[in-house]
This record gives sequence, C-alpha cells and structure tokens, in this order.
Amino acid sequence: MAKQLTRDLNPPAWMGSKGRLVWKILPMLMKSKLMRLIAQTITRFTIESTSESKIGNHIFILSSANPRLDMRIKTYATKEPETLKWIDGLEQGSVLWDIGANIGLYSLYAAKSRQCKVVAFEPSVFCLEFLARNIWMNDLQNLISIVPNPLSNETKINLLTLSSREWGESSNSFGTKLNQDGVEIHQSLDYQVLGMTLDHMITKLGLQKPNHIKIDVDGIEPIILSGGTNLLKDVDSVSIEVPTYSGANVEVSDILIGAGLTLEHQLGNQIWRRNPA
Repeated sequence: MAKQLTRDLNPPAWMGSKGRLVWKILPMLMKSKLMRLIAQTITRFTIESTSESKIGNHIFILSSANPRLDMRIKTYATKEPETLKWIDGLEQGSVLWDIGANIGLYSLYAAKSRQCKVVAFEPSVFCLEFLARNIWMNDLQNLISIVPNPLSNETKINLLTLSSREWGESSNSFGTKLNQDGVEIHQSLDYQVLGMTLDHMITKLGLQKPNHIKIDVDGIEPIILSGGTNLLKDVDSVSIEVPTYSGANVEVSDILIGAGLTLEHQLGNQIWRRNPA
C-alpha cells in the first residue's frame, strides 16, 4: 500500500491546539487546486526567510524558514560554547571535516573565523537545502564543500532513517534505527542511500585529509569512527558528541586512544587532541 506522507505526518511540537486542528484537515483542503497554489506560494516565501546572528565579530545570514531553524539560530552562540572555543583554536586555513553538519552553523563559523577548508557531511534532504543556502548567503562556497552521503563502518548502500520531515531536524540514523540513547527512532521517512567510510573518503574519493574532525550524528559516532582507523592516525584533534547508550563511551575512547589521541575535555562534547611529538 502506498504511504500517504501528508496524512501520516504528525503536527510539529510547536503547534498549538488551533494549529493542530488545521493540520488535521489539511489533506482535505489540499485537494483544491487553489489551496495547493496558495500553499506553494506560501512555501516559496517562507523558505526565503532569513535572520542575522552575530558571534564575536562575525555576522552570519541564516535561513529561518521554521521554528526549528529559528531556534538553532537563537542558540547558535550558547548551545555548544565548547565547540566554538575549540574552533577558535584551529589553525588558520586548516582542513575541518564537519560530520553531521545539519544546516552548517559550525562549518560557517570555522570557515569565516578561521578560514578553514571545510567538508560538511550531511545526508538529510531536509537539511541539505538550508546548508547550501547558508553557505551561499555567507559567500563561503570556496571554503565549504558538501558531501550529501552518510558515513559508516563500511562502504555500501543501506537504509537512512529520518525521525522527522521538518526542515533542520536531526536525530537520524544510517544502517540502524537506534538513536543516541539506544532507543528505536520514530520513523518519519527512510530510503536507501550510499554510505562510505572515513578512510574511503580519502582512498576512493581523494578528499584532502582533515586536520580536525567534528562529529555529531546522534548515535552512530562509534560506527563512523571504526571506519576511519587509518585516517584518525593523522588527525590533530576531534570534537565529538558521545552517544549515551551503554558502552558507547568505551567504544569511542578505545578507537581514539588507539589512534594516538588524548582526551582533553569531556564536559558537553568531548575534545580529543594529539600530543606534540
């Protein structure tokens, strides 16, 4: 049986009772050509919405097409201060891989503040457009490249599971349906896509080796790291959000210690560094 995406989609959490009532009757309203035209026009205007955000001396123009994107902008400077501080310490012009880039906030900051050459990995179709828009609006196309594929411990086609179809959402997974807490993801949409390993990004695609890696993918961080044991031996530092499920911290630690890195900071995201020879 064909799936009815509009009818199966739950109303966003931010909607009030009146908004949820409208949401329930939308499928019936959308049978009208006039209503579809109105909806398409509203979507075109909504998707162009932007807001400004300032971090330090840097001003960013960012897509703010829905409350989720707007929330990300409002918490840009406060959500992960340790990540911004880590980026502030990166060498000018160094190479950063941002794994789980979402709409690109940290990619943008690294490119603008440190002139980093950034590779932004983001497979979700509901984030990719806004990642691209944010890069373009801030004129950073020459510094940030997008890889729209997930990473894993082997290069193969597998199922990408998305927990939401809202723009800018996260909590997705590849090759498993478990989230960072080890709980099965509420499936909103899934599809088959090619995933690759960190090592194959170098040996098969010829990407420039990263000096630094930021990884925040809501659950499969250990799986991704296990596919980059060769690459990690040459990385200077890693910023990682460690999943909370049992055993995840040990898995991450074993891989990064094996690569010669030392844990420096573990409040919020963990920061791992290579000690000077």
